[in-house]
Formats: sequence, structure tokens, C-alpha cells
Amino acid sequence: MAAGVTVAHERWPGCFAGLMDRPADCFPRRETRLTCRNMIEAMLAVEGTANCWTLGEAIGHRGPHILRHFLPRARWDERTIRIRVAAWAIDHLGTEDVVPVVDEIGDETGDEKSSTDAVGAARQYSGTLGGVPEEVMFATKPQLPCEMLTHARERGVIRAWVAADEVYGGRACRMTIREVGYSYVIAVKSDSSGPRAGPAQAEHRP
Repeated sequence: MAAGVTVAHERWPGCFAGLMDRPADCFPRRETRLTCRNMIEAMLAVEGTANCWTLGEAIGHRGPHILRHFLPRARWDERTIRIRVAAWAIDHLGTEDVVPVVDEIGDETGDEKSSTDAVGAARQYSGTLGGVPEEVMFATKPQLPCEMLTHARERGVIRAWVAADEVYGGRACRMTIREVGYSYVIAVKSDSSGPRAGPAQAEHRP
């Protein structure tokens, strides 16, 4: 066990450097690319809830100002970065026996926060407040994983078990998973109905 941990630790710098090299040209400025790399390293190192203050301290910044500028204002090609990072993950994890976990993208509910109503908190995103920019095309939560799982199949992920909660338990999401050839375990709402398999129907049906 100790030897395995040591080997993994020794391989990590090279592995992480290879990951960050994939989208290097997606950042128009070198400073932006380095800030992104430093922030990711800090996110992996900081335990518990992370914010610009804690991440900045882990990086060695005097405050949160650099990250507060980087996150909303710095320019980079987000779509290409996602594609290349996904390709890197597939290269390292393989294309079979993959378990995609569809987690909640954003919050289902939330409380409005502001600097006057919550200690140390500026106005934060909350599902109860909306706040989607006009230039961003709307997609429902079930639609987002459908698109991502379809892309995973196109990128060569042959066999996978998808796990998700009831937010994604609707018919459209389940149909997409079947179409791409994956199996799934998904929670459904308590009032959902469907055929029940009897003792003679014990065969697996994805």
C-alpha cells in the first residue's frame, strides 16, 4: 500500500503537467493559463469549502483579488478546454467499465445572499433568483447530461454505467442513455409508474 501511494505521488506532477498542457493554447495570455493552473492545484489541496480567499492563500496570493478577477473576467476557450480535458480523462481511464455520475448542475433551491444580509458574502448565484446571461442558450438539467453522455459515446466510451438522482430520472434522459448503449441506475419520483419484472424476467435490461 505504501509503495503504491509513493508511486502515485511520484507520477502526479508529470500527469498533472500533461493535463494542463492539453488546453494550453486555449488561454490567450500566459498569465491567465498559470493562474488557472495554480487555482486547480489549490482546489485539490484545500480541504472543505473553498473560496477565493482560501484558494488565494493556498496559492500564496495576498488576497482574493487575482482570482476574483480571473473567474468572471479572464478570457479563455471554455468549450475547447472541456473537450480536451474529457479526452485526457478517457485516455487515462479507458473507454470501458466507466461510471459517469450525473450530479446536480447548480442548486435546486437556495437563499438569496448579499453583503447586507449575510456576513462576508457578496451576492451569490441562486436558483431562486435566475441570472442566466442572455447570450447563454437555455437547457434543462436533464438535457445537459444527455448531451454530455452522447459526446462521451462519440469520444469512444464504449461501455458505462450511469448513476443519477431523480432529477434526471425522466423518460427522455433514460431513452438517451439506452440509445448510446449504456446501462444505468437512476432514482425516480415516488409517483412514477412502470412495468415490474417478475421472477421469470430476471434478465438484465439496460
